[in-house]
Amino acid sequence: MKIDFTKEQFKILMELVYLGNTIINDFNIPSERETEYENMENYIYSFCSDFGYREYVDYSNEYKVFCPTNKFDREVESKIRSYDENVFYRELVNRLAKRDAKKEFSKRVNQDNFSEFLKLQFEIEEKYDEELLNNDLENIKVDFKSNNVKKNVLK
Repeated sequence: MKIDFTKEQFKILMELVYLGNTIINDFNIPSERETEYENMENYIYSFCSDFGYREYVDYSNEYKVFCPTNKFDREVESKIRSYDENVFYRELVNRLAKRDAKKEFSKRVNQDNFSEFLKLQFEIEEKYDEELLNNDLENIKVDFKSNNVKKNVLK
């Protein structure tokens, strides 16, 4: 099978491969990295010169792989920052709302009342969304109540 790409399509493919491997492997220690994704990224990068994108990758003779250059990193960095920020706020809102809904929900959550619980959680999420949109993290506080946490750690 053969797939043809325009120069513009190949650039998008490079970004997709870079972003995908970043999400999958960036926080893994070397022994836990999913090498099939790294191998695919390297394979795609091996065609950069053919598409006129040589300035986006360097070849490491030591590791026998193509590595993104600083130029390519900078171009893709804003997409990663945007993604990270969206994930942070979505997770923060979701987890705080789930925690609060569990505290507020008077019954044990089960199949019969799950939709009622979700409705409450979504209502709380809307409040957190509005707060964060209006004030960002300004009013978010962490209250260390556990005796296991030293209160002066954050000074």
